Amino acid sequence: MTVSFKRLETYVDTVALDLRNQFQEMFSRHVELAFQHKQMDELTYRRFMTEICMEETIDGVFAHYESLYTKLKSYLRNQLLDRIIKGAEYIESRDVNDPYREAAMRKYDRLVEELQAFDTRESA
Repeated sequence: MTVSFKRLETYVDTVALDLRNQFQEMFSRHVELAFQHKQMDELTYRRFMTEICMEETIDGVFAHYESLYTKLKSYLRNQLLDRIIKGAEYIESRDVNDPYREAAMRKYDRLVEELQAFDTRESA
């Protein structure tokens, strides 16, 4: 009986370690992509990339990465909102006949659509 319990304990430890490694790879890829697409500044990128999971249980690993992904999604949403606000301020500062105003309005509309798609994905 003791031998099988030890095997189960070893198996659970191995699964938790594998899970932790897979989540770390996936999270790092998401942060890297956000940085490459200029959705994240370098300081925030470095801060997210240095987050290391030290959890040893499956539940602990899930909780750690759930928390990290919640922070990442919140950060990305706030960055998008900031870009929308800056875009609105830019459009308001331009004369109605300014040739750049129309392009700025199209970009603003794309950002608003992106935010709506983000919120739709998060509510699903």
